[in-house]
Amino acid sequence: MDTKHVICATCDMACQLKAEIDAEGSIKFLPNNDNPISPGAICRKATSALEIFDHPDRILHPQK
Repeated sequence: MDTKHVICATCDMACQLKAEIDAEGSIKFLPNNDNPISPGAICRKATSALEIFDHPDRILHPQK
């Protein structure tokens, strides 16, 4: 399992997270307990980021 330190860009909070990637390529976000500013903090938007960005009904192009 590969672990990367990432920053969520879903909102202005920029939560510092750990992303775990398994051999099949699935990603899981975990709180970063090593973050000195907000250890272990992860907001609801960060936990839902994969669902939001991979949703089949997501609008990908301008509608006008």
